Amino acid sequence: DEVTTIPIPALAASQVTQLATAVLGGGPIPPEVLADIVARCDGIPLFVEELAHALIEQLPSSIEAGGTLPGAMPSTIPVSLRDLLRARIDGLSALARDVVQLAAVLGREFNVELLLAAAGVDETALRGALREITRAGMLRPRRGALGETVVFKHALVRDAAYEAMTRSARARLHRVALDALMKRQPGLEDTQPELVALHLE
Repeated sequence: DEVTTIPIPALAASQVTQLATAVLGGGPIPPEVLADIVARCDGIPLFVEELAHALIEQLPSSIEAGGTLPGAMPSTIPVSLRDLLRARIDGLSALARDVVQLAAVLGREFNVELLLAAAGVDETALRGALREITRAGMLRPRRGALGETVVFKHALVRDAAYEAMTRSARARLHRVALDALMKRQPGLEDTQPELVALHLE
């Protein structure tokens, strides 16, 4: 099969400014903060969005309608995209953090019913955690042929949640996920042996 490679150039400084301004609610942003965002993000849209979300979380009162940001980026905001994503995951409530890590074990996109079966928590609590993670911009709901599913906004968000766990925690959650899958789909080892092998590995 032929594959067409489509190069996606980095955002220009003006596009970074537009995106950051939109995420921050359209209010005025000090030139020093904008310059810092442009310099840090290398034109990567996900990095721009996550940096803007970190500003919202750290300076909520300054970003409310009519508010003004301070003239410099807070030193507490991580420098790299990976650290920024990890910090945003750490900022979730304990249940939401557990849910996003279990979701990361299930994959980039996952079925909500499977997540509920694997999580073993009250459905109301789990859906509250999913709303929190969605409001944080990490997950997006989808409806399709497979029923109610949720997808990570970006593969790097899923990777950050997965890598934030210890090896033993990942192993435990893979076992939990596999048990839930095999209860829902008897004979899974015959129909999807590669999926069973993935979780066991």
